[in-house]
Amino acid sequence: MSERGVFRKRGVARLLVLALQFFALMLFATRPDVSDGLYRLLNMRFITLGGPVDALPQMALVLAFIATLVLLARGRSLEFAFFCTLPPVFAVFLMDAHYISFAYLAATGVILGGVVQEAWRMAFVDDLTGLSGRRALGHAMAELGGKYCIAMLDVDHFKKFNDSHGHDVGDIVLRKVARELAHCGGGGKAFRYGGEEFSILFSGRDMARVYETLENLRKKIATSKITLPESTRQVGITVSIGLAQCAENETDPWAVLKEADGRLYCAKEAGRNRIFAG
Repeated sequence: MSERGVFRKRGVARLLVLALQFFALMLFATRPDVSDGLYRLLNMRFITLGGPVDALPQMALVLAFIATLVLLARGRSLEFAFFCTLPPVFAVFLMDAHYISFAYLAATGVILGGVVQEAWRMAFVDDLTGLSGRRALGHAMAELGGKYCIAMLDVDHFKKFNDSHGHDVGDIVLRKVARELAHCGGGGKAFRYGGEEFSILFSGRDMARVYETLENLRKKIATSKITLPESTRQVGITVSIGLAQCAENETDPWAVLKEADGRLYCAKEAGRNRIFAG
């Protein structure tokens, strides 16, 4: 659930739900008739299947199927982890009840894995564009070695998009550019550096091969259009690119990135919508 604050309506509602769960656990522990009634409800059977499968609680299975659809529709790692907890829990109904603790242990492990993956996503993936963020760029830079190239890319006249059409259009522009960068080819890995600026790492590539890849990317972006919201008008996008290659005696990838950033500004001063490689 998205964070909205603890002492607001949604936050208080969450606390009440947690308190209700604790109250229900105490009620089931002290009132066997209530827990037996819930068990009979979840164990309700609509059809006779025969064999070991008939041991599955069919009402609980229907509710689990609905929960599965909701979790998978959200398409995120933590929801997928919750979905993965359902098979081991239901599998125990086909086995001996003594294995229920192992099923719950497996479910807990899956959820912890989902929490770790979601924490990684929040730390390393940019929510707006879906590209890896600046923190991931730092980790990738630390692994560079030998021959590599770094490109810095900036959306031309991005402030004009925001001022003329609003920040929503600016976000559309960034997502459009990010989709193209994600499939730039040539062994390039794209990152959102910040604002309207992106970085692309090309490990094991020389400048001649990378330049061709970037030129194809620049042309593809320049020929694309976006349709303004609530309008049939289309506007074009262009990008400027600075490219630098690691020198033989260079040991600091950040120095190469800084060089690429300087060449990016040279490309913008030269008229934009071009690549400057020195």
